[in-house]
Amino acid sequence: MSFNIGVFGSFDFKGASELKSEITSTGPKIYEFNLKEDVVSQIQTNNIQVLILNLQKKDLLIETVNKIRSSAEIYLLPVFSVAENYEIYTDATYSSVEGLSSIYEKLTAKKETLVDIDGKRMIKDWQTRFLTYLYTRKGLKSLDASVDKVSKSFYSFPLIEVFHTDNTNVAEWIGDLKSDEFLKIKKFVKSYFCCQKCDSARILYSEQCPDCKSENILLTDFIHCYTCGNMGPQSEFLHNEQYVCTHCNTKLKHIGQDYDKPLENYYCKSCNFSFLEPNVISECIDCDNKCDTEQLKKMSVHNYELTQKAEHFISIGLNYAMSVFDNINYIVPEFFYNFIEWSSLMQKRDESYAFSLLRINISDNVNVNVDEIVLISKSLKAVLRKTDMLTRINGQTVWVWLPNTPIDGAMVVLEKLNTIRVSEGANAEDMTNIKAFSSEDLGVVQDAKILLIELANKD
Repeated sequence: MSFNIGVFGSFDFKGASELKSEITSTGPKIYEFNLKEDVVSQIQTNNIQVLILNLQKKDLLIETVNKIRSSAEIYLLPVFSVAENYEIYTDATYSSVEGLSSIYEKLTAKKETLVDIDGKRMIKDWQTRFLTYLYTRKGLKSLDASVDKVSKSFYSFPLIEVFHTDNTNVAEWIGDLKSDEFLKIKKFVKSYFCCQKCDSARILYSEQCPDCKSENILLTDFIHCYTCGNMGPQSEFLHNEQYVCTHCNTKLKHIGQDYDKPLENYYCKSCNFSFLEPNVISECIDCDNKCDTEQLKKMSVHNYELTQKAEHFISIGLNYAMSVFDNINYIVPEFFYNFIEWSSLMQKRDESYAFSLLRINISDNVNVNVDEIVLISKSLKAVLRKTDMLTRINGQTVWVWLPNTPIDGAMVVLEKLNTIRVSEGANAEDMTNIKAFSSEDLGVVQDAKILLIELANKD
């Protein structure tokens, strides 16, 4: 064993003595952490390379792992749990020194395939950290759903929970990753019906009278009088321990001769209406929405894993916040340069080939969050035509080619983007620098790559 180990919690778990026996005076060390001190600072101070959590309280374990996964410096740290039922929040359950060493070596080897892993790698957003984590855990962990009685859907994703405590928009985010071909379905887990308005699965079901909508109904045997044809609940015919028709007062002594009993019917005690089938109504506990069961939304729960496309982006230094632009009429920079150069030559022959360029610089300010960037990308997608093309030259700069578009048309798009409301009190122009360029002002473009470099920092 050639790595330092930190133990958070008591050192009295199964296999602890075996772990201690591996320690030599000149080799790696084991540190027992103080529960009252910050776990991240203790890890960094003692150069911990593997952490073992012997914690009985679920909330404390999740809080501890969340602190680690929220740190740009140590979010990929291998974390083991002593309790098997907490493995869904960590990398694995600690069982032996051999098993721990094997997993550590595999994770270290995968981590070394990342570009600039020791640098900052633009990992301020939790989405990038999480996807990078899944990349380094290939074959060990995937994005698996777990039963969660507290969740509105009764399912949650524990690994996301330790990266991001607010799970409000997790389903939407996973949906976007599927659409962007970053995630693919690994396994079907469950399907269920949920509220059509708030997606909650916490629903009450009730039966109603189809006439007056009362829920005060009962299923009972009915009697049919052969003499007058009267039919009603059995209880209404019972008089002094014998059946008497409530309409014609005939004594009903022999079933099959005087009366019969049709199939069970429903009877409303509020309006006295009889019916064969009630209306089945659902009522959401979370938002109070009521609707027929046919109107409920059907949802499916799956386990997910990274696609090859995602693994490629991550291995070369993915910035998730900016990668969302790569699915909007995206072409690689080389083709983008060719389009500009070709359009420039065609414009010389025919003015109708005039085009415009939009340069979108996204601020790398730490206060700009990924949700705001995603909102801008979706708004950009909404205003672009199928013929418009986009590329990303570097981490924070997006270029858009608008063919057959004079500068006036480009300014309309620019204004729409600038006025996007990204958060309370802030528009897109507060976190972006968007500028439009006309091909008529650029002249004949001999080298589009050099041109874009020159325009990149032009005010």
